[in-house]
Formats: sequence, C-alpha cells, structure tokens
Amino acid sequence: MNTHSTIQRQYDEIIAPHYDRDPGSILASSFQRGITQIQNTNLLQSQKPLQALDIGIGTGSFLSQIAALTESEVSLSGLDISEKMLDIARTKIPNLKAVVDTAANLEHHFVGKSFDLICSHFITGFVPMSELAPKIWDLLEEGGYWSLIGQTMAGYPTLRKKEASLPYKVFRWFSSSPKVEMDIVCNPKGRGEVLETFRENGFEVCHIETFEPQVDFANIGEFLDFGYRSGWLTPFIEKLGIHKASKMFTLVMNLLFFPCHDHLSIEIALAQKVSK
Repeated sequence: MNTHSTIQRQYDEIIAPHYDRDPGSILASSFQRGITQIQNTNLLQSQKPLQALDIGIGTGSFLSQIAALTESEVSLSGLDISEKMLDIARTKIPNLKAVVDTAANLEHHFVGKSFDLICSHFITGFVPMSELAPKIWDLLEEGGYWSLIGQTMAGYPTLRKKEASLPYKVFRWFSSSPKVEMDIVCNPKGRGEVLETFRENGFEVCHIETFEPQVDFANIGEFLDFGYRSGWLTPFIEKLGIHKASKMFTLVMNLLFFPCHDHLSIEIALAQKVSK
C-alpha cells in the first residue's frame, strides 16, 4: 500500500488540478446522495450552530454545499493529506479551519472539540474504515452523525476480469510490468463490512445506499483521464507504470483491453452515534 508521502505527492501533483473536473459526475452524484441523507434529519434545520468536520475534505465541494443548506451559523473544519487540495477548498470556504495530515492521525487534531457532523468521503482506500470509526466516534457529539461515502472491493468487475485474463498476463510478462493487484487499497469488501463496522463502533445506521455508476473507456487515454488524473485508480496505475506508456505499449493496450465498460461500487451511508 502507498506510504503517506506517496499519497500526498499523488494528490498534490497529479489529482488536485483535475479533481473538480469530475468525469462522469460521479463525485457530484455521490455527494448529492449523501446530502439528501443528511437533509432527511433535522441537523441542517437546527437553531444551534452547526459544527462540521470533513476528513479528506478534498476541494471542499461537499462541505460548502452543507454550509449553503444550513439555516443556522456554521463552523467548518477540514483535514486533508494534500495542501494543494486544501488551497482549492479555502477558496470555496473562506473561514475553513484546515489541517494538512492523513486521516490516520486524526486523534492528534481537533483536541477538545466535538462535532455534530463528521464526513469521510473516499478515504477508506487509504485508511481502513475500522481504524477511522473509533476516532470519529470520539470526536462526535452524542447523537451526532457520520456521513460515509466510499468505494468497495465490489467495484470494477470488468477490469478485475481483464487483470486476471491470459492476454493481460502474457502482455505483462513481455512488457516486464510488475504484478499489481487492484486490491492494493483497503476499501471495505462490501456493504456487509460497512454495516458491521458501524455496529461494532457504536453507530446506528440511518440510511445506506449502494451507488454503482457506469464508466466507459474508449481507449487508454480516457482510462487515464478517469483513473489516474482524477484519482479513482491512481495507486494502481502508477505502480503499473501505465501513465508512462510508450507508443507501442499504448497501441497494444488499446487493442487488448479497450473499449471497456465497467462500474464502480460506492456505499453512501449516514450513521448516528449512539453508544459503544
């Protein structure tokens, strides 16, 4: 799995400039579903000032939308591994209280504070949900909410089949490409693991939805725009070296593996802190 510095470099240098392009509007669609779940509570209508924290805030799109929908005053905090992502987030949320660090170190920040809403979106590939859950529980007010959005290992079934196919294995042997499984990230296996982790850590699930957006790649260029530059498969692609493909490599990849039609598997859930 990627080290802290590798992930930070990938987001600062590769992903941050392209993140808000959001090919296929997958981020926007996921965020809208997460916002709808929150709107189905009374959290945004409360007269009490809203204290919200976004772990892996990215470019701030989700939290800025929450702020616009909240009827009371808001105090917004964020943590992200990428300074470049936070630079963009600050333009959307001028009063953002931001920290640059990995979510694995969450317990070292926001000490003495508690939150009504904590969001963790698309970070369980780098920090396991089971590791995040107790940290989030400690920072939430009693009755506070955890908005979780994240991919699971059920995604990319077509790419996984291609990865295991004979043409891919032969091509990897001839091209001296390293063997890299798509499971190099630590996303949950599926909804069952998500629900079990919530339950074991004192959360009651208010709503959960599986979102399976389709993705279509006509060629390796479209695959890199989506998977490498937008962050969906950056660790996998970089380990294989596909982003540095020669013309011959690109030609063979286009002949063997494209066009490709696939789908992601994203769990979108809202859980409430009850007890351990």
